[in-house]
Amino acid sequence: MDFSRRCKINGGDEIACLGQSLNEMSDTLENAIIKLVEANEVLKSDLERKAQNERMHRQFVANVSHDFKTPLTLMVTYAEALGEQDLNDVSKEYCETIIIEGNKLSQMVGRLLRLSKLESGADEIVNSLFCLSEVLETVVRKYNLPTEKKQIAVKIQQDDAYIVQADYSKIEQVVINLFENAVKYTTQGGEIFIRAYENNTKCRICIENTSQVIAKEDLENLFDSFYRADKARSRVDGYGLGLAIVKVIMEAHQQQYGVENTENGVRFWFELELAQMQEEEL
Repeated sequence: MDFSRRCKINGGDEIACLGQSLNEMSDTLENAIIKLVEANEVLKSDLERKAQNERMHRQFVANVSHDFKTPLTLMVTYAEALGEQDLNDVSKEYCETIIIEGNKLSQMVGRLLRLSKLESGADEIVNSLFCLSEVLETVVRKYNLPTEKKQIAVKIQQDDAYIVQADYSKIEQVVINLFENAVKYTTQGGEIFIRAYENNTKCRICIENTSQVIAKEDLENLFDSFYRADKARSRVDGYGLGLAIVKVIMEAHQQQYGVENTENGVRFWFELELAQMQEEEL
């Protein structure tokens, strides 16, 4: 990649013309490489600045979330204590509203903190072997009341009792976030269909619900934090943090995930590594 050497030109025959052409080519290549190096330095600087901005953003979110947590807890605690006093109906209603909205904010702050820890790598992946059906059934039981209230029929289909290798608590969080999202947007009297099946060497888990389809231009952005496809529809937590947490967890596992429209609604999916076990171990 060193084009500083030049041919000495003597005379005007074909060899001299060839030498002149080589010199011109060397000049052109040298100039092109200089421009590429300069462009690469600019790009490198831009990437470093972008990475710095992202680190500052994450640190800011983590700090703000941490600072919000204590005042919110105190606010809800005092509102609960005040609500236990002998108050008139209007005052009790005000206390209940403070408690409900305070708990919503506290939940959002908790998710922000969790997202910050995951993005920073502070919350590391701890792999273990576990039965997938245990996670799915536990989450579905946890949301019995919300699904019954909306008269949602929940169906689970597993082609096998899959043993997967992943971080149990984080995969449970993924299922919770996706199922919670499905409950939120499933139409009254609709269905949520959970299916687990083998896809090549992986286990694919799909959570599909009957609802309005999502615009194609919004599908690829759904897993970004603070992104909302329809501004008129708030997410479960109001800021899209649930799906952002799913994204970070699945990328930490180095596994695929996604979302797609179906004929009657929306399907979210993710994949996990199947455990390599002998028959006697199973």
